[in-house]
Amino acid sequence: MNNKPALRIGIVGSGIPGVGLALDLCRHSHLQVQLFESAPAFGEVGAGVSFGPNAVRAIAGLGLGEAYLQVADRTPEPWQDV
Repeated sequence: MNNKPALRIGIVGSGIPGVGLALDLCRHSHLQVQLFESAPAFGEVGAGVSFGPNAVRAIAGLGLGEAYLQVADRTPEPWQDV
């Protein structure tokens, strides 16, 4: 049995990278992850965000593929993956 305390990790900023990192690190029982954000709530800022094929694969690799597909819209071909 391991009696070592959990490694405490603080992530500052809960944008797409911060949330993705926190979600992945939380899968490890030896890590205690805390996410810090100064905004009072999550929401759209108004800027469009585009993810290329590699980013979409990374999102799926984090276990967020299904949730991503529920909120993502698609650009019609021929610009679909540009």
